[in-house]
Amino acid sequence: MKPVVLLAVGQTKNKAFAVLEADYSEKIARYVRFESVLVKDAQDKDPKLKSKKECEALLPKLKSGDCVIVCDERGKSFSSVEFSKKMALWQETGKRLVFVIGGAFGLTDEFRKSATTLLRLTDFTLPHELARIVLLEQVYRGFSLLAGEKYHHE
Repeated sequence: MKPVVLLAVGQTKNKAFAVLEADYSEKIARYVRFESVLVKDAQDKDPKLKSKKECEALLPKLKSGDCVIVCDERGKSFSSVEFSKKMALWQETGKRLVFVIGGAFGLTDEFRKSATTLLRLTDFTLPHELARIVLLEQVYRGFSLLAGEKYHHE
């Protein structure tokens, strides 16, 4: 089975978030090989240029044939159960599953258009460090549902 990858912009600066990120990464790794790949924030003051440069840094981390799920407010939202089923379908393709979270100003239109799926984590606007935690928790929850474990309660 191909690995699951979190591809994101910026280091986790908040220590509490870093602890949670490490915890969920370990939990996910019980089910599948998991990698977290981070690229540096661009230092430009212009939001469009910053976003463009960050996308240029993200692109080389993707491989041909990846199943790319971009977290974006324009995406589709799923319940936890629906998301776990979607994860199973994505994994059945045999492709590497790559979840992408952009920086503070998001991703370019071009990058979003190249995604397999746009995923909306919530209707709320989240800082990107918190978005990583929400995504990782749902990925962990999805794998636990697929394994028939009792983490999720309906």
